[in-house]
Amino acid sequence: MPKGAVNAALHRNPYIHRYLTDIPFKTHVSLYPALGINLLFAAIKLFYGAYYRSIWFGTLAVYYIMLAVMRFLLLRYVSHNGIGKAIFSEWKHYRLCGIILMLMNIALSGVVILVVRENESFHYAGYLIYVVAMYAFYNIITAVRDVVKYRKYNSPVMSASKSVKLAAALVSMLSLETAMLMQFDAGENPPFFRSVMTASTGGGVCAIVLVMAVYMTIQSTRQLKILRNNSTGALEMAKDRK
Repeated sequence: MPKGAVNAALHRNPYIHRYLTDIPFKTHVSLYPALGINLLFAAIKLFYGAYYRSIWFGTLAVYYIMLAVMRFLLLRYVSHNGIGKAIFSEWKHYRLCGIILMLMNIALSGVVILVVRENESFHYAGYLIYVVAMYAFYNIITAVRDVVKYRKYNSPVMSASKSVKLAAALVSMLSLETAMLMQFDAGENPPFFRSVMTASTGGGVCAIVLVMAVYMTIQSTRQLKILRNNSTGALEMAKDRK
């Protein structure tokens, strides 16, 4: 079937048409599966952490729990207020996500330190690692694209949701690297090679998340200050107090 015919068929369905054309609605809907995946990952890591008594898995569980907390806060806000209707409140949620990202960076740094010091890693059976690799690369590509793409809509909540997605994608890439270094190391590399690679990539990921968190916090604080000084901000602040 030609591509144009497929698109026409999809757009005939009112729900699919709205999902494809209404960006705020699409952002709202996408938060549900994202939250579900975060909770699933957190539960798995908590289980393995308790079963194997592993600080490594416990730290990862904390990371995914904090991701889930951010997505839950954004989802609750969007469900009650929509997107683009109360810019003052959106900037407050954007700043809150930036602060939580800073706390997440502590957990992420702990993961990197544990991987390097304890020589721990993920291991995937058989060809599963290739599936995980495709998923991780898809996540990082779409996350970077969305962070850039959704900035033009001037919605702090939408931007926050894409920043959270990028943070999740980055840790997926870090996890993939540690697994591939473990699984495909045939003993040809020096013993310290894996530690150096993991430390370098982990440090880079932590730096990106930290810069992103600091930017979100500073930018939102600046915008909130501007809004407080005009009538729109005053009206929205009064609405928030009710």
